[in-house]
Amino acid sequence: MTIARESVDGMPAESVPVTLARMEGNINLILFQVTQVASRVDHVEVVLESHANRLGTLEKGQQGLSDGMIARDRTAIEKAQALKDAKDAQEATARAESAKSDQTWSPFAKMFAVAAFIGVLVSIWVSVGV
Repeated sequence: MTIARESVDGMPAESVPVTLARMEGNINLILFQVTQVASRVDHVEVVLESHANRLGTLEKGQQGLSDGMIARDRTAIEKAQALKDAKDAQEATARAESAKSDQTWSPFAKMFAVAAFIGVLVSIWVSVGV
């Protein structure tokens, strides 16, 4: 038994089973296309997840490099400060030794002072003894 529809545009109307068959074909086509889109979306999700993992790895590596550079710079600053402190200590020691050597007599100055003292004693002895 076929049920006929009335024609709207003057063309004879299709029977309900024919219309349902066309609708089923369209629905199957839409289902196939949605399935294709879903598989593409799944693939894109996998790719995005892979990229997210790689990005996380790169961020960890970048953080490690950044920490390494900060540690290297800190070490360089500490070494420079230590060298400066050592240089200042060496200069202070050199100034102290220079001041000490200015306050002490050299062997030549000591010998000259002893000779002058002996000369004074001899001149006093000669002037008193004469």
